[in-house]
Amino acid sequence: MENKVLTVLKIFVIILFTISGASLGYIYSDYIKLPYNKFMTAVLGGFAGILVGSLIAIYLSKFLRWFLPKLDQLFSNFSVVDILIFIFGLFAGASISLLFFPFLQLIPVVGEYLKALLIITLSLLGAYISWKKRAEIKQTLSPAKTDKKSFLKYFIIDTSAIIDGRLNEFLQTGILEGIIVIPGVVLSELQKIADSTDYLKRARGRRGLDTLNAVKESRMLPIEVVETKKALLSVDEVLVEIARQFKGVLITNDYNLTRIGRLKGIRVLNLSELSYALRPQVLPGEDLNVAVIREGKEYAQGIGYLDDGTMIVVEDGKKYLGRSIEVTVSSILQTSSGKMIFAKPK
Repeated sequence: MENKVLTVLKIFVIILFTISGASLGYIYSDYIKLPYNKFMTAVLGGFAGILVGSLIAIYLSKFLRWFLPKLDQLFSNFSVVDILIFIFGLFAGASISLLFFPFLQLIPVVGEYLKALLIITLSLLGAYISWKKRAEIKQTLSPAKTDKKSFLKYFIIDTSAIIDGRLNEFLQTGILEGIIVIPGVVLSELQKIADSTDYLKRARGRRGLDTLNAVKESRMLPIEVVETKKALLSVDEVLVEIARQFKGVLITNDYNLTRIGRLKGIRVLNLSELSYALRPQVLPGEDLNVAVIREGKEYAQGIGYLDDGTMIVVEDGKKYLGRSIEVTVSSILQTSSGKMIFAKPK
């Protein structure tokens, strides 16, 4: 499709320059000292237009092949509403500048130049203001909700939640409604991790990028990238500041960031806490299927894990290493680091 569009554009440019060259040759033939009549001069102008148009079409095609992917990458981070708000700001600034035109006409010589300068300045200023305030504009234009928690519309995602890998599955549940906000510092941090020389860090960073791509392609929630110029702040401070600015929910898997955010009055959703809260309840006497993956500390013990990471200590389970067996829960021990389940083979 892209090649067809570029081909049509080349043909259009060549035809445009051909007609322009022929027209100029015909109109200005009296001023050009050539031993030809107007018709021949127009033909020569047309050939010159073909030559110039072909050269321009070639270089224009090369430029567009480089520029269009950049443009697509730029606008892929913004929704249609964001672009419309930006265009509205341009037109609003240009319209306001028209009010000053009657006064600028009274200024001799430079009045026309001041008009052009004013319309450019106010258009850019209007676009800048509307872009900075786009979150408030969208919130104002959106229909009012009776839900008391309707202000929980923006969800700010940090690096740990993206790398965790469960973010896309969590969003697929459909329990969140609003806009995903990705701070620019988080993308920069994620890129550094993905480019790390350490194999494990690089793998985690690439998994985070894959997670973001999956979230974007699922189109469950719109994604908005927010840049900040507060370079002196740490990444955690930027996240808290953006969450406060948007009055949104900070989604993280970082224990320290969770505590800092809540101390500063920010609503924080910790994925690990959510996973722990939704863990399956196991009671003594229940039967489970467990894969024994390693030896325990005590004699003949085997160790397995539930899907949520809860450790299961299997008595006399050493001989079942590398196998999945049916066990019966004998007791449950709650410790400061989590829950441990003791079981016996059936």
